[in-house]
Parts: sequence; C-alpha cells; structure tokens
Amino acid sequence: MMGSSNINISDNVFFNFRPIGVAVMKSRNITFDNNVVANIIDRTTFEALDQMVDKAGAISFCSYGGPEECPDMYVRNNTVAGSVYAGFTMPGHACGEENRRFSGNVAHSMKGHKSGHGLFFQNTPSQTSCVEWDGFKAYKCHFQGAFGYPNSK
Repeated sequence: MMGSSNINISDNVFFNFRPIGVAVMKSRNITFDNNVVANIIDRTTFEALDQMVDKAGAISFCSYGGPEECPDMYVRNNTVAGSVYAGFTMPGHACGEENRRFSGNVAHSMKGHKSGHGLFFQNTPSQTSCVEWDGFKAYKCHFQGAFGYPNSK
C-alpha cells in the first residue's frame, strides 16, 4: 500500500492469521473503519520464541516508524477479538486534534506468549507534548488495556 491515495478499507472481517492480522507501514490516505480482526495467533516457526517477544498483533498501523511516516491515516470503529501481543499497535493523534484519527476502537481477549495488551503504543519525538486516542475500549486483556513507552509529557 505504499504511496496509495484515498483508500477506504471498511466493513470487513480478517480472521485467523499469524502473527499480524492487518499491517500498514509508510503509507498515506488510508481509512480503516468498521472492521473486525480476530483470532490472530502466535507464530510457531521461531525456535527462540520462548526467549523473545515476537512482533505480533491484530492491527499494526505505522507502529514502527511513527505517524510522520503515515500522514492522513484513520483507524476508527474497529473491533479486535482474540489476538496475541496487542489488539492495536499504533501511534495516537495530537491532543485536541479536531479530526480524530484514532477513535472508537475496541480490543478484547488479548493473550499470548509474554503479551496481552489492548493497545500498545510508543509515540515519537514529534509527539512530545500530548498524544491521545478517543473512545478506546479494552477488556479481558491478559495485561494492560493500554500500554506504552511514551516520550510525551
């Protein structure tokens, strides 16, 4: 999806993948709305998996490069059920931003090897003052509903 323009991904079901259900990196102008991503399971091909945490999860949007690599991305009103590591792995939007880029998402039943977060985030140096997600809900997660390594104040 690199360099895409005005892509709408909505009203879909993504079921039974490993290790990531839906991933987008270094792209722009994508709206991911009203989808269900479920039953994302651990990868079994790593022999050293018991000694590390695998990059896994249900929805991973711009999670390893940050929001500046993914302008005009919208992840809204999605439901994640039964995933390893995290339901959502992504940055948030700036606090007070009128056009809510990450809102209305739900994560439940997260559990896996050394994992189980509803939302995992690490904001970037450009997000040093405040970062937020609107209307995010998490329940039945093995660890935290939301967990991160924020650089923000």
